[in-house]
Amino acid sequence: MTEKQKPRGLGVQHLGATSDFSSAVPREVALVEFGRRVQKFMVEKGFTSQADLARKASQFLPDGKSFNRDTISKYIKGVTLPRAAHLSALAKALDVAEDELVPKQLSKTTTPETVAVNVSTVDEDTAWLRINQAVPWTTAVKILALLKGEDG
Repeated sequence: MTEKQKPRGLGVQHLGATSDFSSAVPREVALVEFGRRVQKFMVEKGFTSQADLARKASQFLPDGKSFNRDTISKYIKGVTLPRAAHLSALAKALDVAEDELVPKQLSKTTTPETVAVNVSTVDEDTAWLRINQAVPWTTAVKILALLKGEDG
């Protein structure tokens, strides 16, 4: 399969000025990994609460912008990703480089934590299936063929 033939996954869209959030990392994985990294550095740097981190990060934002505890909570829970100004301020507050917070590729520590296989019932004859796992391209193509009803 050539590079052009490879289907593009749901990339993480970074709305800020940098392109740190790579399209090589699925959005769901990036959300979880970013949150894990924020929490890890928060603990390592001695922040005792999300509110403390929010106050510190707010000091590095332009006038009129701020962080609050809920924003930090959303990052840690994997709900949202920051824009450029907030990413920069958060990195400064944690005293780390921005690229230490941002997942550019899947790491060995990311995959086991973020693999999710969920099956739920839609109706009597239908299931909703969600699989979030790195697989070889040949496996991905076979799965897509099955989902499209192609027996090949």
